[in-house]
Amino acid sequence: KTKFNFERHIQVCSNETNHTFCRKKLKDKDIRQYLIDNKFIKPTSNSFNCVSFDIETMSLPKEDAISNQTLLKSSAQLATISVTKNFGDCSTKVFVREDMTEDGYTNLLHDFISYLLELKYEHQKLIPDDINDAYFEICNRLFDMEIRRQLTPSQLDKYWQARSYLGKIRDLKILGYNSEHFGMVLVHI
Repeated sequence: KTKFNFERHIQVCSNETNHTFCRKKLKDKDIRQYLIDNKFIKPTSNSFNCVSFDIETMSLPKEDAISNQTLLKSSAQLATISVTKNFGDCSTKVFVREDMTEDGYTNLLHDFISYLLELKYEHQKLIPDDINDAYFEICNRLFDMEIRRQLTPSQLDKYWQARSYLGKIRDLKILGYNSEHFGMVLVHI
């Protein structure tokens, strides 16, 4: 069997040397441990802040012919948006559309988005200092070319993954109930 493998190798062998590198993708748990082991963050540092929203609609009568054979009898109109957060005072806020005009729709969305921005700033104030410090230190190492040249490819890869991991912690998570199928379509209209 060895002779057969050797003969088969000779048929395809060339004088070129092929280098194969194995790249391991670290999971978030590994990156977190890397950050703790290298004193970027404390083992207790994290942020699980999130906001959830739910959009409610009303079906309003409407007589629109969208083709020769199709008549639209009603349309779903955005009516309310409720928003709940799990940080600060953990309150729920409900935005109600003033009327069913285009201005009422625009005002409702404006109030909703403005409130999400307020929550984003509140969330950013609650992020542990060591997470922010680690994020900016890693960004500095990645984008300062003098420092970056001194990093090995493995270190560089870990820093990119650490930046992504810390960036996810720093982002406010916004979750919508059934929004991927229905709610956000109404917001984008």
